[in-house]
Parts: sequence; structure tokens; C-alpha cells
Amino acid sequence: MTAMPVTGGFARWDFAYDAEWFIPLPPVELLRREPLVGEQWVSAAVEHYDERSPLTDGDREALAFTANGMLGLAGNAAVQLWFVPRGMYSDILIEVTVSAAADLDTAAILTEIATLPDSTASELTALETDTHGKGFLLRRTSAVLLDDGEARPIANWTVMLSDGNSSIMIEAMGSTLEPFALMEEQIPKIISGITLPTDVHA
Repeated sequence: MTAMPVTGGFARWDFAYDAEWFIPLPPVELLRREPLVGEQWVSAAVEHYDERSPLTDGDREALAFTANGMLGLAGNAAVQLWFVPRGMYSDILIEVTVSAAADLDTAAILTEIATLPDSTASELTALETDTHGKGFLLRRTSAVLLDDGEARPIANWTVMLSDGNSSIMIEAMGSTLEPFALMEEQIPKIISGITLPTDVHA
């Protein structure tokens, strides 16, 4: 597991992820400050794939395109990861944020998701953990219209947990649906990799 201390706007928390399955994206503020960081990250991400199995020029071009797309999607989440299962192409982006429980309006988030115009299906599952509180997993499918007029399905998953002091929000999105089956197995590991702050009061 690779450790990643996280600070900024909230009490420090720690996150450990498995580098076999994930490539962390550079922080958005770093990308804004130093544009070359993005180019370097794209090259390193493609090389990461190439080290696992030889790539054709077409493969490298497609992966570079996907990696640049990841940077374009990068938002303000504290941690952003590209899910990269060995031997399988994936465009799944995972975002992880920890905040004070009072700062996260679960009902408002659920209402917002439920009223999104592009939603085509959703499934809500209750979650309960021994160490990170209770919450839910919301699986949602939407679609984007491609230039050729075809609709591409997009999977969007939202995990929310709260122990009363801290809240965790994990979002995953991507159009490569087969890797989502593998990614589902990683969700408990992502949660267990989060060490919540101990100096937060409800």
C-alpha cells in the first residue's frame, strides 16, 4: 500500500492505496501552477501501462488521450485516482474526499443526483462499516451522446459514509463497464485505506 497524507481545508487524514490498481492524479492546484506537470503525468501513466505489457503505437495514443481526459475531469476532490487494472483498458476516475460530518448534506446530494436529467437507472444499497460509520452506495447509469450520434453508457457510483464526526464521499465514473466489476472489489479497500482524523469533534 502506498501512503498519502492529505491536508487542506479540514483536519489531516491519511489515505493508503494499492499502486497495483491505481495511479493518483496530480493535485488540481499543481496543474494550474505548473502546466508541464500534466504532460509529465500523462507520459508516466502511459509508461506504467507499457511496463505491464508491450503497447502498440495505437495503444499509446489511446492511453495518452484517456490520460489527458482524466486531467480534464480533475476536480476539487482531495484525492483522485485512475483505476488501471492489469491487462485491461479503463477510463474509470475515482474521487475521494473526507470532510466534517456537518459539512456534507446527504439528503441534498441524493436529491441532486436523483434529479439529474441524464440518469437512466439507479440502485441504492445501504453500507455499514466497523470503522468508518454507516451510509450508502448509489449506483447510477447515465449516457453521453457521441459525435456519431450514438449514446455511450456511463457508470457513476457514489459512496457516502459518516461516523458522526467525519464523512467520506467516494465517487467513481467511467464508460468502460467491464472494469467496474473489478473496481467494485476495490471499494472496501479504498474505504479501509482511509484513516479518519482523530482531532475532530461532532
